[in-house]
Amino acid sequence: MIKYTAENSVTFYKKRLKFKGLNSLFSAINDSLSRYLSEFSFAFEYPAAPEASDNGNPPAAAGTNLYVIIKNNHDTATAGMFNAQLYSSFAVPVYEYLIEGIENRLSENYLIACDLVTISDIKQINRIASRANAVLKSFFERRKTLLTEIHVKFLIEGKKISVQQEFNPLTIRLLDINRPDLLEFAYNNSPNLKKYSNFILEVIKNYD
Repeated sequence: MIKYTAENSVTFYKKRLKFKGLNSLFSAINDSLSRYLSEFSFAFEYPAAPEASDNGNPPAAAGTNLYVIIKNNHDTATAGMFNAQLYSSFAVPVYEYLIEGIENRLSENYLIACDLVTISDIKQINRIASRANAVLKSFFERRKTLLTEIHVKFLIEGKKISVQQEFNPLTIRLLDINRPDLLEFAYNNSPNLKKYSNFILEVIKNYD
């Protein structure tokens, strides 16, 4: 899904995107948002639940990178499917999951059924991701922008669950309702990603 392949270069869903200053832009955005979360006593490491999986074996997710994808607003696909207004809010956030290295999005049931996580772990992971989403959604709403989708990355490693500080233009879908093209075309090519990245940093810094 996301690979940081070289300096100032990423591969995003098999598409290589690069521009001068990518690393510094991504780092500035990540540092600002991670620091903001920390102001709300948001911890980045948690103990995993002390239980075995349903078949009695330790969970197979040790050393696994898991993305929790939280969608707050209708995108083109769901707006057309449910005859909803594009970017209108869902009644409740929608949760999907990605295992790093696997392109298909998974449901919570798949993760549990395949012993990738325990029931207790996924509940804890969802609570953590939900809090990050709520804090950052409010942060951006005060800046007249919509956090339509966020990917919160976790490392599940033995008895520890860590939130990976990977808040950047590839894991944040931020919409300026007056300039929707910034988001809609952000991942089409490198110049658009650069423009979108600068937009996010501008939103953050202008209100610091």
